[in-house]
Amino acid sequence: MATHHIDKLLSEGSPIIVRDTVRAPASARAVHAGTVEVGDIGSVSVTTPAGGVPRTLAERFHEYINVKDYGAVADGVTDDGPAIAAAIEAAGIGQTVYFPSGVYLVSAPLLINKVVSLKGDGSRSTELVFLQGGITLGTTTDTGRDTAVISELGFLAKSRGIHTGLTLVSHDQSGPKPPAFFLQNLKFHGFDTSSVGVNNYEWKTAIRMENADKSILSSVFIYGKERSSIDNYDTNTIGVDVCSSTGVVFSKVDVYRMKTGFSISGQSEGDNWVDGVVVAANVGIHFHDLITPSNNFSIRGGHYSCEQYGIWMEASQAGLHHMSKYNNISNCFFLQRRCDGSRANSTNGKAMKEYCALLMTTSYSTLSDVVVLSSLGDDFRPDLDQNRGIQLQGGECNVLSNVVCVRSGISVDTMASRDNVITNVVTEGVVDSAVQGNALEQGPGDVSLTRSEVNGWSLSSRNILFSVEAGPVLKLINGAGKGQAVNQLEAFSTGADKRWVGIRATSTDDAYPDQDIALLSSGAGHVRFGRFSPTTSAAITGSIEIKDMSGRVRKLAVVEDVH
Repeated sequence: MATHHIDKLLSEGSPIIVRDTVRAPASARAVHAGTVEVGDIGSVSVTTPAGGVPRTLAERFHEYINVKDYGAVADGVTDDGPAIAAAIEAAGIGQTVYFPSGVYLVSAPLLINKVVSLKGDGSRSTELVFLQGGITLGTTTDTGRDTAVISELGFLAKSRGIHTGLTLVSHDQSGPKPPAFFLQNLKFHGFDTSSVGVNNYEWKTAIRMENADKSILSSVFIYGKERSSIDNYDTNTIGVDVCSSTGVVFSKVDVYRMKTGFSISGQSEGDNWVDGVVVAANVGIHFHDLITPSNNFSIRGGHYSCEQYGIWMEASQAGLHHMSKYNNISNCFFLQRRCDGSRANSTNGKAMKEYCALLMTTSYSTLSDVVVLSSLGDDFRPDLDQNRGIQLQGGECNVLSNVVCVRSGISVDTMASRDNVITNVVTEGVVDSAVQGNALEQGPGDVSLTRSEVNGWSLSSRNILFSVEAGPVLKLINGAGKGQAVNQLEAFSTGADKRWVGIRATSTDDAYPDQDIALLSSGAGHVRFGRFSPTTSAAITGSIEIKDMSGRVRKLAVVEDVH
């Protein structure tokens, strides 16, 4: 069988003459340079210009289903919807439908009910302009089936916030399986984003995912219409709407100018966000109407510039006892975004009141390496606006560490939760809660190590125990936690007989050994020995009166155990 370098001949514009030597039908004839018109030459073998293994033309053309082979024009004017639908219909399960560079106008939504992949030449080079809804891809990917891959395409809306760009629905059974969908290098936005302030085109929801377990979204760009807060988000737009989808990975998925960046609901568990941004949104990620179990969410390396909440995690439908647990948020930056118009209700009229970077109901979760910034002018008063950096609205036993809040109101508020561990919280700002002395609002049982601009470092807990390698040394006790009126400092003996505790005063280098020990009482108070303060003077069994330098009489008193 003859072999022809047909790719090379076509690229050079050379005539391709089909003769009987290749056993083509007699009807085959060359039309003009670079074009061949033949009958059935599917059995002719060809190679690439660089050589390689010869393959038949039928095999080569069967690799991709090219929409232009089915009549697509890609001129941005002709309705290419029927041609695209025909190409999709012709594709077998697991095949790829290919969109060469161009602008494809689609007047009606496209529905796909099998596992096929869609591929373009780049999200800027291949654009699909939808006059109504976009594409719905409903698949069943049982173990061993192919993953539907959608890549290198642009989805453009020529409608005003009423349609969905890409709907992904899997009807697979639960259990180990490959990803239902893989989205890569896609963009979603209105038809003409160059007309700033004029363009009103946008998707209501760019991507909707339902039961799309283990799906992967990588390098996806979503952009709503140019808007300000004056229009109060006239359409309730969503970047990515996830319903009952487990183990979804969002890698470098960026959402701009949508009211909600990500909406997570249903029985969704173990979803992961890595290195993405949400900018100019009302809420960055909103977890709501969760169905138990909905745990193990991980958000890392994100940038969230939002007007109301960066991350908002509500309790599940079953209430606080079924809240999301075991979540991890780390290495994220949160910026309170400025807004204008009637929506801006802050004290200085430049932002939203009650802004909170992380508003969560969760237990047994970790929030670490988080920076919160609100920088909205010298007249900005986050304390009066009741802003929060992090607020836990319920839950217990969370770990919050390495948190930096700048002009964010109360840095950490865990009053509605309990038994959290809070360490390394730094709050700075000209006007914030640190000035008022309440940079941290703690819940019962919380332990915290914080720093404020005014008060410096603060270690806070109901009781604090200091230990060294040999054992406990010192304990600070909050009296209220033990049902008594006073706080206590307890020192533990470490000698062999454990019968005494020494208090020694000296300089740190022992260069000045002659140091006094001062027990300083306040006002007219006395220095007492005994377990508790006496309720009456009769409880004092003995005392030594001592005059201080000002002539005031002090009593060194022995107090009877009256507790």
